[in-house]
Amino acid sequence: MKIGRIIFTITILALATVSAFSLMMYINFSRLLDIPKEILQSGSFELSDKTYEFIFTTPEEARYSIVLNFIKEREKDPTTKYMGAHTIISELRDMDNNLLMSNSVDQNSRIHRRLSNTEFKQCFLSFNAKKKQTFKLKITFHSNDELLNKISKEIYVEKDYDPASKPWWNLFQTASLLVFGLTVLLIGIIIYLMRKKRRVHLFVLTMAFVIGPFLITIPVLAGVVETIQVLKISPQDGWAVIKTPDGDMWIIKVGDMIRDHQSAGQKNNGATVIEITSGRVVFEEMTATGKETVIVRLEDGKQRTERIRKSPDNQPVIFKPN
Repeated sequence: MKIGRIIFTITILALATVSAFSLMMYINFSRLLDIPKEILQSGSFELSDKTYEFIFTTPEEARYSIVLNFIKEREKDPTTKYMGAHTIISELRDMDNNLLMSNSVDQNSRIHRRLSNTEFKQCFLSFNAKKKQTFKLKITFHSNDELLNKISKEIYVEKDYDPASKPWWNLFQTASLLVFGLTVLLIGIIIYLMRKKRRVHLFVLTMAFVIGPFLITIPVLAGVVETIQVLKISPQDGWAVIKTPDGDMWIIKVGDMIRDHQSAGQKNNGATVIEITSGRVVFEEMTATGKETVIVRLEDGKQRTERIRKSPDNQPVIFKPN
């Protein structure tokens, strides 16, 4: 009887710990997904030789970006049309009218360009700000494309984040909530059976030694490169188009880094593009065992991934998961 009581207590404590941890993880990922954003202008406003001035206040100390977002109203609207024929000149000043930063972005720039099935985002200014800091923003647009005046778009200030991490944050937010609900349910079942004085030793042991470790163990997921899909490679221009798990498309070039949920915010982790040639994109990815070279080949529209790492005897080993 004493052994059963000890096992019961240990199991309840273990499940309660997992429950509390999963609840904290759910709150943390919910906070990460609550990205501060302030819309400055929206609608079909003109971009042909127009100047706009805004005043905004940042809600917290962080790094922010000013974003121009083109929104496709119909799926057949050509996204590539939105990628050209405009120049953005921006100035950021404090309330004393001191110039803090200025920038100019034209249609040939591929920096911070983000595409998806319904929108095209272009970040044209990034800056650090303190909590409750107020800024003056002046934006001048130059464009000869009348279509850009007609389509729906918006300008907003958004806290910087790694878009490649967002689908992982959603996944782990949902997983944390499910684990929390399951552990609370298991605790309730065990307490109910104990109050009914049922024999629960086998049930408790199962919870402690089978389901318990399963709940507190974080599964080893595929590397960040395996989560993306290479759609197009342009070796002559030195860029490629990839699709992330949440459906967004990105233009990447040599030196760009993509990160997953674990490496977001860490300077040296993730996968870095080191080569873009005909039919393949080569990444260098930091894993638990060290750096690995990941080759993504695109042949006849089909993607094939190869991993190359150094084995203990310093002989290269190639893994072909696909």
